[in-house]
Amino acid sequence: MKFVAKLVLAGCVLLFGCDEGTVVRRLGTDADVNGDALGGGCCATGGHDSGTAPTDAGTTTSMCTLGDPLVLTTVASNQTLEPVLATLGGDTVVAWVEVRLGVTDVYARGVTSSGTLGPEVQVTDDTAIEAGISLMPSGTEFLLAYSSSLLGGTDLTTVVFDADTAVVATPHPLTSDIVSDLAPLVYSTSSGATLLWERTLAVPGVFRIGLDATGAAGDAAAASSMVRGWPAPYAIDPTSNSIRLYHRLDATTLESVKLDTTGLELEPDPDLVSIDFSGYDLGTRLRTTAANASPRGIVVAADDGSNETALLQRISSSGAATGPPIEVGVSTGPLNAAVATFSSRYVVVYRTSDGSTTELRMHAYRSSGSIGDDISIMPLESSTGAVEIIARATGTSMTLIVDDVVGTTRELRAYALTCTLN
Repeated sequence: MKFVAKLVLAGCVLLFGCDEGTVVRRLGTDADVNGDALGGGCCATGGHDSGTAPTDAGTTTSMCTLGDPLVLTTVASNQTLEPVLATLGGDTVVAWVEVRLGVTDVYARGVTSSGTLGPEVQVTDDTAIEAGISLMPSGTEFLLAYSSSLLGGTDLTTVVFDADTAVVATPHPLTSDIVSDLAPLVYSTSSGATLLWERTLAVPGVFRIGLDATGAAGDAAAASSMVRGWPAPYAIDPTSNSIRLYHRLDATTLESVKLDTTGLELEPDPDLVSIDFSGYDLGTRLRTTAANASPRGIVVAADDGSNETALLQRISSSGAATGPPIEVGVSTGPLNAAVATFSSRYVVVYRTSDGSTTELRMHAYRSSGSIGDDISIMPLESSTGAVEIIARATGTSMTLIVDDVVGTTRELRAYALTCTLN
């Protein structure tokens, strides 16, 4: 029997990677692949179509290995961390907002493909209160956009930093007035980058500005979309020749608009697409697959007042919904689900709680929407906290980011997750 990795979790065994002959449990059932009865609720790996009865131990090809945890930062347990991720080559950079000694700033740290941490980068160093952040690679460096509040105004700034040397360039303030500028989203274009954000005039609207490689303004700010009444949060799928901006239109509908390469809505015939989530009450957390991912999709949270449901919606090349939304998981607390495309699969990770225990789970779906794998990754102490995932640019593994409470503190941790998916 070949054994790749083994985690003993709360009295049960989580197998990441098994060869033929190893007993591999399919999650959500009470029988192993050899047909023997097993008690429910224990952790294991899976690898079969939903509703398809497994036959023998050699039928599964699923294999996942979870690397050692890398602690990015440790904060007080009552802090809220909202990390963002970007990849360059095989490495991942994580940025987050943290309060230290009463001062709020943005920090970042690299995670190398070999599983080591780079130096911590203090990206901002001022008396303002930083909030929403967005991150993208820029050449061999990284471009960060963030909103910050000082003396009553909320403005946008960009800055470029080197994750290897911790050198931070001079920041570029983009707005400076009493208008509220929130929820920045920055993404790469052929000429540099485009920044989208919520700017509230008569009503909240989507604005954009072009950036050069240093983060400086490349043109004038303008309304990105003629659609009015579009408050944040937004999600962006900057796939080449099919850039789409997503927004929660109402309790049961997502709407997306197609943008040109500069980030402006295509006119005179706006390409608006509505995605129906009838039967659900949509929340405000939206996460899309990465630019040029195949297949494309978006994960949305829905909340009925007592439980939160993670929904995966497959997206066609035109931005329209492909099939109905897929219920990924349900939790009594915030799921904080995130999605990546890996090995031509949708990989959704989420935090789920039943009121007494909390765990981190992963579901993998084929482009057809059928489930291929359902895996319990690890138990968690806290029912709240960030979860993010991104496929590394080399395509050989994913970076998983989780924050969780440890005693009186909260840790932001990075893991390498490598899978051969069924």
